[in-house]
Amino acid sequence: MNTLQLVFEDHARQEEELRFRNPSFSFWYNWLVIGLALILFYSFVWWGKSTAAERHDEAVRQSVYAEMDAEHEAMMAAAEEEQLKKQQEDAALQIEEAKALARMWFGIRNFIEKYGYTNDDLITYAMCPVNRAIAEGKTIMEVLKEEGQFIAYSEHNNLETQFYELAIPFVSDLHEGKLPACDLKFRYAVFNEYGIWLVDDPGKTVPERWHA
Repeated sequence: MNTLQLVFEDHARQEEELRFRNPSFSFWYNWLVIGLALILFYSFVWWGKSTAAERHDEAVRQSVYAEMDAEHEAMMAAAEEEQLKKQQEDAALQIEEAKALARMWFGIRNFIEKYGYTNDDLITYAMCPVNRAIAEGKTIMEVLKEEGQFIAYSEHNNLETQFYELAIPFVSDLHEGKLPACDLKFRYAVFNEYGIWLVDDPGKTVPERWHA
């Protein structure tokens, strides 16, 4: 405390000496104090406004980020919902196609028994409506319903387990692009004692043919 008192006393003596030597010192000294006070005051005002502006800007940014996050989450949820819907629709379509192909095979059951057709023969036959559907922009069901095109096919044919169980993986591979390559020109099925073949033109003497 004594040290501080000595410092203050020394500072007071210096001020008094300056006032004695320069009568206008008090005037300028007071204005200097006022100026410093004003500078300090406006500095606090500027700092307060700057801080408030920064807080406001940060609040706006956080609000925008929150809106963006919410919008992104909504978009993701909508995309997931749309994807789920597509998966459900695709699964339903695959079941419908598998049933149609199983009923197609049921229509030729007598040939299967007579000639001992293998699953490869049946797969070959199934590629006929598949190729027609792709080439004509139709569904497999629409192609199979065309009159006089597929032996004894009817959407009311029995749905036998052996044919349906063969159709399910076939249709799954179809949708996943895993079926054996078969040119779309092979759209006609030929039955004989050696198997089922697809040909490009049944009117040809020697047509090109394909077998699974």
